[in-house]
Amino acid sequence: MTIYKDLKIGSSVNGTSQRYTYNITSSVSSVSGADANGNTLAYDSGFADVYLNGVRLSGADITITSGNSVSFASNLSNGDVIDIVAYGAFTVASVNADNLSSGTVPDARITGAYTGITGLDLTDNSKIRLGTGNDLEIYHDGSHSHIRDSGTGDLRLRSTFLRLLNASSEPYILCSSGGSVELYHNNSKKFETTSGGVAVTGDLTVDTDTLFVDSSNNRVGIGTTAPAAVLDVRDETNGANFIVGGSGTTNITKIGGGGGDSLAIYSGTSTKVATFSTSGNTFLEGGIYLSGETGTANKLDDYEEGDWTPTVGGNASYHIQRGRYYKIGNIVVALYHIKINALGTGNNELISGLPFTSENDTNLNVRSGYVSYFSDLAVSVASIASYVVNNGTSFHFTSTTGSQSTATNAPNILGNNAEIYGTVIYNTA
Repeated sequence: MTIYKDLKIGSSVNGTSQRYTYNITSSVSSVSGADANGNTLAYDSGFADVYLNGVRLSGADITITSGNSVSFASNLSNGDVIDIVAYGAFTVASVNADNLSSGTVPDARITGAYTGITGLDLTDNSKIRLGTGNDLEIYHDGSHSHIRDSGTGDLRLRSTFLRLLNASSEPYILCSSGGSVELYHNNSKKFETTSGGVAVTGDLTVDTDTLFVDSSNNRVGIGTTAPAAVLDVRDETNGANFIVGGSGTTNITKIGGGGGDSLAIYSGTSTKVATFSTSGNTFLEGGIYLSGETGTANKLDDYEEGDWTPTVGGNASYHIQRGRYYKIGNIVVALYHIKINALGTGNNELISGLPFTSENDTNLNVRSGYVSYFSDLAVSVASIASYVVNNGTSFHFTSTTGSQSTATNAPNILGNNAEIYGTVIYNTA
């Protein structure tokens, strides 16, 4: 008997019951086989009612265990009528899960170990969800595969040796417990952590050209990806800058572009100390202290040399006007050679045009000069000298004649064709 699809009765009775009738013609102790209607006796053991001449017999009067015969405690007699009603007993057969079209399977039915399973097939966007709040999901959306952790806590992968591989089993990342972590590019190891730091195989680029290590040529570039030396530091936009040490903007030494292809050294980030030009010259912006001295009096803060033009002013004309000076700190040494053609309205004892103004100190007489050669002076003298005026750019002459004990000031020695070679030394303002 079929109750539902694939749910079959497990009984020898076709239906809920079956009736058999036997007409007894002799003294017998059992009945079996075909009955008066040609039906062969069959029943489930213990599931039958037996009637003798219409009266139902008790279990003590009969034995109904064989399933195909009924035995009696007392022999039957000729003329007796036996009626047997057999009842169908059934059990539910095993159910094929393919035939479940609705409802759910209780959790209690899917616990324990499952063996013999060779695969779990899910369609696109069907998810394996783990956690009370579906915290972890594993699925494929038709284009990409996802492992999504959207719940509380971390997503933890635990292994003594973790391998992240591509579809061809080539490594992306290899992680060893208590050991190294290795990163690969196209199956070639490029980066590895070690107990002492990291090891890089090949070139190293930081932020495009901030730092570049050229492993092929054993060079390091800062500000360039094409280092031309073992250490190449550049600033392609503003000139090279190399900064060492310091905190914030203090105690910093900076080597950078000084304009064009020159090199400059800075104290701090903007105070230039020295510039080295491509022509081989060195320019100091501050001063020089020798032997560890730091006082102003010990500072050499300037050096300069150049030409100057000695003149007597007025409308004088010249054969020669030549001057050269050297300035060291605030000391000026000025050399000159002057030869007057026609004095005209020019000054006959004062030469002007010194390259720097003398200091303003009326009590300082160390602004002197000497004459190494003279000729064709306007007056006869035994010797001449000079001194620089206070807070000015001119110098006067003094002279002696013979045995004078005091020099003559402003002796009017200059005139037509007068010629003098001399030197003056003075302090600048």
